[in-house]
Amino acid sequence: MLKEKPHPTELKAKVTIEVMHAKKTVNELTFEHDLNPNLVKNWVVKATFEIARVFTASEDERECDEHREEVGERDYLQRRVLVHYGIDLDSKEGSDRPGMVG
Repeated sequence: MLKEKPHPTELKAKVTIEVMHAKKTVNELTFEHDLNPNLVKNWVVKATFEIARVFTASEDERECDEHREEVGERDYLQRRVLVHYGIDLDSKEGSDRPGMVG
């Protein structure tokens, strides 16, 4: 089996965008850049799925920022640390410890 030669990221992006915007056909681009048509199609499919992650991440960040504003930055960070270490925030035992949110 032949090993695939690495292609620069810029080339992948340029070719993928040109296909997605229908500026050129897959066949035209593969001929111009000496690429396999299936490779280009795979890049387009990958880009199509990955672009959704951009919007998903920004929605999560917005929710996180809203929560941070509601509870205050220090309390928010303190809660994140406690949750990370598995400390139950709803238990009565943790609420009477000084400096602990709960």
